[in-house]
Amino acid sequence: MAIGSDYWESSTTARRAFPVVGGKEGERNTTPRLLAKLLREVIAGQDYRTIADVVADLKTRAGRLRIRWTTDDIRDALAMVQPQIHNALINTTPTPRELPGVEPIPQARTEEILEEVERRWRGDVAPQPLKQCTQCEGWYDPRVFFRRHHGTNALVPQGTRAICIGCEQDARDSDKSQDRWPTKIRDTIRRHADRLKVQVGELEERYGWNFERLLHEARHAYANGCSYCGKPYLEMGHGLNDLTLDIFNRTEAPHYSTNVRWCCQTCNREKAKTPPAIWAAKLAAWAQWERNKRERLDRPAVAYTQTTLFDLL
Repeated sequence: MAIGSDYWESSTTARRAFPVVGGKEGERNTTPRLLAKLLREVIAGQDYRTIADVVADLKTRAGRLRIRWTTDDIRDALAMVQPQIHNALINTTPTPRELPGVEPIPQARTEEILEEVERRWRGDVAPQPLKQCTQCEGWYDPRVFFRRHHGTNALVPQGTRAICIGCEQDARDSDKSQDRWPTKIRDTIRRHADRLKVQVGELEERYGWNFERLLHEARHAYANGCSYCGKPYLEMGHGLNDLTLDIFNRTEAPHYSTNVRWCCQTCNREKAKTPPAIWAAKLAAWAQWERNKRERLDRPAVAYTQTTLFDLL
């Protein structure tokens, strides 16, 4: 009996002709044959461009009929009707998908870009017009001495920045040579304000986070070592990044005079939200461990000799 398109839309008739199958061991070979029969009806109704479109339509139809299938069932069904599928596919090149509001690149321009990329990989780069840096006023190759803008074509001078790489690196080196303490203090205050969900002005006026005071005490703390472990910051190896600000008791208000400590990054991470009493006991244990370590290192090494029976006689 021929099954038309209207037949599949009627769920009652479809369930009567094709009951729910799959899932049982005895019905394992029934599902591929059923899918193959359904697949012949699918490809007979319209033309498809790819096999993926055929499989997607087949899964939709099988879901309407409540047919439980597996990947192996789909593969076996495709193998059964492979000649019919090839005849149903359209032998044309699919057109590229066009995005809304975006003009497609002309074919000539695409080939030009691909040829340029291939020449660059080979090292056979054609001479290009130079570009002038707006800061040093020097003329350089825009492809090698200018950073490109995000989302632009780096093969053209218009797709690169106005300042050359040399001037950008010189500006970064100049920033590093300047006094970094004010920047660190401002960033520290801003990060804690965000974490505490308060304004920077409220930290300064209500809790005493004065910029000049923090700057003075941070420099003093950096020169004298961590307030918890006592280790010098210069031996830690990360510069100003090792100096952090810790709120001693997280359950109390963050008053700078009584509840804030400058400490190293390691101690701050180790302490986290530890209560003050437990943290004090942990610091005492660390101090005892350091003393035991120094005693072990200062203890003279004991030379062990092998004693034989003749030595005892």
